[in-house]
Amino acid sequence: MPRSLPALMPRRWQSRRLCPCGGRTCVCGVAQPGCITGVVGASGSGKTVLLRTLAGHSVGIVWEAGEIVVGDVPVQALREENKAAVLSFLPTAAPIRGDLSVEDNINYCGALLLTNATEDEYSQALEETLEGLMLTDVRHQKAASLSQGQALRMRLAQLMIAPTRIVLLDDPLRGIDEAAGVRILKYLKRVAQEKQIAVVCAVGTATSLVSAVLDTTLELESGRVQDDLERAGNTHNTINSSSTHNNNSNSTHNKCDMNGVNGKTNDKQHAAGAETASSLPTTAKAAGVGLAQLEALHRPVASVKQQVHSLALLYMKEESPRALNKYKAVVAIGLGLVTGILWFGVGVEEDRRSFGETVSLLFAAMITWIIAFVYPAAAGVKSQYLLLRQDVSGHFYSYWLRLVVWTVFDFAVLAVWPIVFGTITFTLAYVGADWESNLTKSFILALAANVFHALGLLLGAAIPDPAAAVAVVTVVVQAMLMMAGFYRTLPDAIQWLPSVIGIPYYILTALMRTEFSANDSYRCHPSRASSAVGPHDCYIETNLLTEDYRQRNILFVQSPEAHDPSEWALVLPLVLFYIGIRILGAIILLLRIRRKFRLHAQQKLPSDHRRSSTHASSGAAPVRREPETKALISCTHSNGTATENGHCTKQRPSHHQRRASQKQLLLEDEANGDAMDGFSGPHTDVSTV
Repeated sequence: MPRSLPALMPRRWQSRRLCPCGGRTCVCGVAQPGCITGVVGASGSGKTVLLRTLAGHSVGIVWEAGEIVVGDVPVQALREENKAAVLSFLPTAAPIRGDLSVEDNINYCGALLLTNATEDEYSQALEETLEGLMLTDVRHQKAASLSQGQALRMRLAQLMIAPTRIVLLDDPLRGIDEAAGVRILKYLKRVAQEKQIAVVCAVGTATSLVSAVLDTTLELESGRVQDDLERAGNTHNTINSSSTHNNNSNSTHNKCDMNGVNGKTNDKQHAAGAETASSLPTTAKAAGVGLAQLEALHRPVASVKQQVHSLALLYMKEESPRALNKYKAVVAIGLGLVTGILWFGVGVEEDRRSFGETVSLLFAAMITWIIAFVYPAAAGVKSQYLLLRQDVSGHFYSYWLRLVVWTVFDFAVLAVWPIVFGTITFTLAYVGADWESNLTKSFILALAANVFHALGLLLGAAIPDPAAAVAVVTVVVQAMLMMAGFYRTLPDAIQWLPSVIGIPYYILTALMRTEFSANDSYRCHPSRASSAVGPHDCYIETNLLTEDYRQRNILFVQSPEAHDPSEWALVLPLVLFYIGIRILGAIILLLRIRRKFRLHAQQKLPSDHRRSSTHASSGAAPVRREPETKALISCTHSNGTATENGHCTKQRPSHHQRRASQKQLLLEDEANGDAMDGFSGPHTDVSTV
């Protein structure tokens, strides 16, 4: 693949449908501003591969206004300004958030894309999109209950509420009747003309009604262009993909050409092209970039409310936990080592600590950092569920209060620990001669630990892969939701137990490390013992972490020979308790979310399919169980007696009857062990490049 613009390709974009590029015959002018181009062809002809090449998900060359925006490198490696601002792609299988309403699903994308829009402008864009795609009547309906055509129109609305300069749609008319499809195409054409964007869509078979709406039809067969039908009156022009380029050929006027002279466009207008024929791969490379990744970190954000929406969208990236693993390990171990060195290195004299104590502190620090990074990735499942379920409905200004609360909470935590450390040390060391040194050491130690913790979170966000920011986002959202009143469950209380017991633990530790001699008088520090010992050389040892543990007594033990047990006895219980609490909280959260997803999935499946999985796995024939008859069918007259001929009078079940029947079926399925083996995390609805 050529890595630079071919010499034969002029800077000014040509509207010729075929042109040479690096010794190959390429499709040129596939998309032009204000026009809608249809890519037609039989199944397997290469329609999806062409669109994925344009979107940057497959290898190929793509120009935009004469400049290469996608080459033979993954689109993820390109500059940010060449991605989300140029191309947007709606694949065939774009999942939806079934637990959100139609309007919330659209807000979920629109609130981020329209970053500079006011409330009125956003509301107007939303209403126009809903009306244009015939979604007004179902705007408050759950997405899980939509038909195939309605769900497709909703996914299209997510993209068209704030379209990019080039919009790529893979079979947007699938499952939609011809009349509705023509109406959708007319809406897309109107938006393309108003906003001067280029729309390319795969339409399968172009009927006469569909072809009448399309400005240009690109026919593919086995990855090669067969015909290019340009409509200007009734004039058609056929071009074979093996033909050579001629500057004088294809002079047919195309109504998509804005200047209307020789098919040339202005340099400021936009066009796109892609290599076809043998340069197109037979299989498309899996999309690795989603709307959440690109938009959450790369697009300019106008206000805090949009930043919070960006966090919500970032959670929707399904690959985040997997992509985060390598960064978690490196960052956690690195920060653990740094923190461990700082832990025993601040103010500690040389050769004052045993090897076992040093190793134990390093181990404790590394475990703490690993837990701090691993746990948010798991607990974030609940955070993203609550955030997207409750907060992506357009209530923007409530985020200001939550952000203020989180900011105050964050600074309070960072400030409280040094104050607590300093207060304990000052109180216990005031009677000693070295209280200033102890206070300074403890304050620096606590402050440095918090600073390194904050730096670790920021480092997670600064890694180029946006998925690595999940650790930061999870911690922020968890605290934000808790402070806003969303967190009031047992797992959340369990998560905060280590913080609750932290201060008493350090107070107890400080008391245990306070030393007295047998006669309750001051004892001299071993390093200062000499033939001439003055009062200023003897004091009560109170420093929490920086004194000689090997010479320390415990809780007023009268015998100076009684030594403190190994540091493991102090460090390991806290570390093990911390790990156990975190694991327990994560397991409870994941089990609860798994159950919720399982119930949602079972409600959407047909009744016979829900109950056939267990029988199929065991080899038994599936048994169809219907809900209780009395909950759905009335077999009585108005006086409450059954009909004599045994026939039932069917009535429409009430909402409560349907809910009771569904609940009973779910409970019976659960009792019989008919449960799903797992649940699928949230997905991005639209992939943008």
